[in-house]
Amino acid sequence: MQGEIKDGEQLRQGAAAQEFAVSRIPVREALRQLEVEGLITIVPHRGAVVSLLSCDEIEKLFEIPAILEAEVLRASIPNLKVSDLKKTEQALDHMMRRFARRRHQRMGTSQLAIPTCAGANRPQFINVIRAINYKKHI
Repeated sequence: MQGEIKDGEQLRQGAAAQEFAVSRIPVREALRQLEVEGLITIVPHRGAVVSLLSCDEIEKLFEIPAILEAEVLRASIPNLKVSDLKKTEQALDHMMRRFARRRHQRMGTSQLAIPTCAGANRPQFINVIRAINYKKHI
């Protein structure tokens, strides 16, 4: 996501397993997940290769959390409390300060939306949003 590994570059299971001090099994699972997300391609007899994403594909990757966040927020509205709105206001203030200091490149929108989503009763959605935003920050 940060461009440290160039498109077309091969990823080696063994090297990754050694670098992170794990067996090949979790590395293989991580590579499968990256393939599902379109970030790599598994090529027979070559292994995992970093995919070249078009601007349109990258834009679509950012649509996923936005759609989920809107649904969770919609579901939470009937259960919102004043304290939830205050937490959201604090998160917005924090984001605006970071934006003013130009430190916003690692800010996910969920840092604003999640405080208001406490009453949504959608823990799986919130977990997916957090996971997506975590990956964008790695």
